[in-house]
Amino acid sequence: MASNRVCVKFLESFACSHLDDDFFEDEGWDMMNCIMQTKGSPIPKIKDLKDKGNNLYKQNCFGAAASCYDEACKLLSLVVGMENSYDTNTLSELAVSLNLNLAACALKLFEHEASKDHCSIVLSFFPTNVKALFRRGLAFMKLNKFLEAKSDLEAALLVEPRNKDILRELCVVKDCLAINLNGKRSIDEHPLQDSTGNGKVKVHDDEPL
Repeated sequence: MASNRVCVKFLESFACSHLDDDFFEDEGWDMMNCIMQTKGSPIPKIKDLKDKGNNLYKQNCFGAAASCYDEACKLLSLVVGMENSYDTNTLSELAVSLNLNLAACALKLFEHEASKDHCSIVLSFFPTNVKALFRRGLAFMKLNKFLEAKSDLEAALLVEPRNKDILRELCVVKDCLAINLNGKRSIDEHPLQDSTGNGKVKVHDDEPL
């Protein structure tokens, strides 16, 4: 468990990344009123949105799942602003899982820069989070940034040395790096990848949190 101070800093960064001026011109005030009028904690609503997103993800409805996660993130960001209202560790765990779920959706939707950014928010404060390292590594692979992908996957492997998914993807990255010394090749041309971006080999880390 991370220190309370780290969790607080992470939540501040998380809130800033999910709220902007346009938000308050659109649905922000409705969400704020919802929180103010809610009897009890709004956390169950956030968890319900996350669960709904998880179910949609498992049905391969990645855009709809991302919308649920995004709404949950915005609602959670508003809750973060209510100082001393809720347990910091609970909020932090929710924020991590929502960011990583958005990263997973972004990978499926070929939004690799967005996936990388979601993971980077988590890794800025929790540098040994395996799912964040693995998913950012996959995003870097799709962006043909093989050195960055290799670095993330090797860091993930230090935490989980027997993780077969990490080992397999690391082999792909090293292979592409070796080939690129002689002739440029994109990750989609690798025999373990397919044109859909889903890969011919099942990735067991491919589940929402």
